[in-house]
Amino acid sequence: MIFLICSFPVLCLWAEHSKYSFYYSQKLNEGISQLSVMTICQDTRGYLWLGTRNGLNRYNGSEYTVFRHHPGDSLSLADNEVNEIREDHSKNLWIGTSRGLSRMCLRTERIRNYFNVDGLSSASILSLLVDSSGKVWVGTRSGLCCYIPEQDNFKRVEFVENFNSSVTALMEDKAGNFWIGTAVNGVYQCNKQMQVINHYDRRAGLPDNSISTLYEDSYHRIWVGCQFGGLNRIDVRNHKITSYVSANSGLKNNYVRCLAEWDGEMLIGTFDGIYAYAPKLLYQLLAHCRAKWARPNCLTSVSVCFPRTSSSIHHQKQTSTASHHAGLFFILLTFPAHPGWSAWAAPGLCPECTPGMPRSPADRHSPSR
Repeated sequence: MIFLICSFPVLCLWAEHSKYSFYYSQKLNEGISQLSVMTICQDTRGYLWLGTRNGLNRYNGSEYTVFRHHPGDSLSLADNEVNEIREDHSKNLWIGTSRGLSRMCLRTERIRNYFNVDGLSSASILSLLVDSSGKVWVGTRSGLCCYIPEQDNFKRVEFVENFNSSVTALMEDKAGNFWIGTAVNGVYQCNKQMQVINHYDRRAGLPDNSISTLYEDSYHRIWVGCQFGGLNRIDVRNHKITSYVSANSGLKNNYVRCLAEWDGEMLIGTFDGIYAYAPKLLYQLLAHCRAKWARPNCLTSVSVCFPRTSSSIHHQKQTSTASHHAGLFFILLTFPAHPGWSAWAAPGLCPECTPGMPRSPADRHSPSR
């Protein structure tokens, strides 16, 4: 349980920098072909694709369809170990495997495979990117390549002189800059011409130079998953790096393999299954509470609780109890001008948001709106 009492400005900082609450998603783990989730991608039709060490999985919200490599069948996946998945602007799904690159037409599910003879610097595909212009970039164990559609093959791209190492992660941010994660050299930030403008590694504050995934969330924050260093957030304004590991976040495995946002949640793929985190609910509720009660000399403290089982919130001999499921949190507010008054709120259970909901004893004494 995480419990904190502080002033509202400090709470906002805590929401940004303190422990995050993750929970194990049992529903998403049932029926998948293998629990080592290497990559997650949602296509334009809404299907969720998950790549594992034993096949490609398509999730429709209730069940999985599994695609695998079949020896002797050139129209099946290049390999069963799927490392990366991306959809291009022509509604093709690109599937990077350990022994080749597959392109699946989402309309027909027909597959075309690519290997070294097609211009790839290595058949071991570690990362993929479809940029805003529609160009397909491929990170391999021997550098970076891009797809030439007119020739239906690939060419090598030099972003660092004599670079021949593994490109493990690729991303284009909202500003049009490219982020290139490597196996031993950390992360490179490049401009649109693939020229390096920033380099983040151990010397810059990353806990690990072996990068497994890169992601920019809907708040335009840059997240870096490492092989041994957990989940890290880069503030591009001041280059500050904040790290989240099993010791301070609830993650059970510090090898963060993939990240995605889906249905309001951030999904974190690890070698122990899928974890989920819903940051938006907290920010929305804090904004609601601040708008309601953050008047001069009114709001004095806010308590936040991330419960795991049915819990009670205690304050000044007043108790409010609510049942909940994993991922819910509660907020308790107190007021200096009225020592006996307090109010509580929870997503989907907040009396302020839910007309007709029974109010807690504490809430019945809340100040007038």
